Amino acid sequence: FYFSNQSNNIYNNGAALVRFYIDQNGDSKYNENEVEIPEIQFSVKNANVENDKNGDKIIYNLIPANSYNLIVKKESIKNPFIIPKYLEFSFIAEPFSFKIIDVPCYMTGSIEGSAYRIENGKKVEQSGIRTYLVNLETGNEQTIDLFSDGSFYKIGILPGKHKLFIDSMQLRLLEVESRPEFIEFEVKTTAEGDQIGGLNFELLPLSKNIVPSRIPKANRKENITSSQ
Repeated sequence: FYFSNQSNNIYNNGAALVRFYIDQNGDSKYNENEVEIPEIQFSVKNANVENDKNGDKIIYNLIPANSYNLIVKKESIKNPFIIPKYLEFSFIAEPFSFKIIDVPCYMTGSIEGSAYRIENGKKVEQSGIRTYLVNLETGNEQTIDLFSDGSFYKIGILPGKHKLFIDSMQLRLLEVESRPEFIEFEVKTTAEGDQIGGLNFELLPLSKNIVPSRIPKANRKENITSSQ
């Protein structure tokens, strides 16, 4: 991802200020009332990163027209619920300019739910299976393993639309199908971090003519509750 932020001409050549902030309204633009996060550290290969007298982080010795890769040091973020929109990105140095790079950060959300089987008309906890969580806006995918009681809990979910579904290979091995096949939900941008619950999957004996696919075809949304 290439940033193309505002630039202001100054006498120095090839420098950039990187500013991390909480994007409270979700517009990906820095506003005066939004809180900066000065403790976030990062590295840029073949460039010098220094703090000025105000504590701002300045990148010096940027060769004009060169592309530079910035990598955020995730361990420097003190609050585990805060995450930058991008942990790694590239930018191009401009000649005779001072580039301001604003990096939006978000209070991430959390999700919880469970998977259970129906045996003899009763709910039975299903452990040892894996779910996939896909960010529908970035395409990033991560896995979430169920606890021994069949439940799952995950923090650090970026605001936006997501899709959750169970590993189709494991469903076939268990000879069950998932109801619903997948769940779509949206994590809202809030000051405290959105919390999504009730993401539950019911596992039923596999119908003879149905073979679950890893990429869901239908569009179903069930058992979702959200509290701010």
